[in-house]
Amino acid sequence: GGAAAASATLENVTVYGAHAHAPATAASARVVLRFDHVALFIRGELPEQAPLPHRVYLDFAGASVGPDVAGATEVGAAGLRRVRAGPLDAETLRVTLDLDAAVGVRLFFLPDPYRIVLDVEPGAARAAPVTTERGARQLRVVVLDPGHGGTDSGARGAAGLRESVLA
Repeated sequence: GGAAAASATLENVTVYGAHAHAPATAASARVVLRFDHVALFIRGELPEQAPLPHRVYLDFAGASVGPDVAGATEVGAAGLRRVRAGPLDAETLRVTLDLDAAVGVRLFFLPDPYRIVLDVEPGAARAAPVTTERGARQLRVVVLDPGHGGTDSGARGAAGLRESVLA
C-alpha cells in the first residue's frame, strides 16, 4: 500500500484590513490561513443564534493548530468580529469567522505555501446557509484531460469534432 498522507498544520492566521483605527464599516477585511501543506476542508455557514453571531466555518479533517496560532483573534472591522481556530473534535480542526448579519465571505486558495484566503465584505451577497436537510443538490464537475493537442488529435466527438480543437 501507499504511504498515508501527513496531516496539515495551520501555521499562521493573518488578518488584513483590521487595525486599531479601522472603522467597523471598513470596505473589507482579508483573513489568510497558512498551512505547511495542502489541507482539505469543508465550508459551512451557521445562522445567528443568540448569543452566537452569524458564522462561516472551515472544517479541516486531520489538521492541527500550530503553536504560533492564537485560539481567537478579535477583529471588529468590515463586519468581521473575530476569527477562531481550534479542534472541533479529535479528528477535525475548525476555523470560524464570527460575522455581522449582512456580510459576505469569498474564498480562494493559493499554492506554495498553501494558503486559504477569505475576503469579508459588508453588504455582499452570501450563499444560502448550509442545512442538514437532504435534498436535491447541484453538482458541477470539471474534468481536465491533459496530453492531447499538437499532433495528437485525441478522441473524436459528435459532428466530427476533434478533442484537440476544443478549448
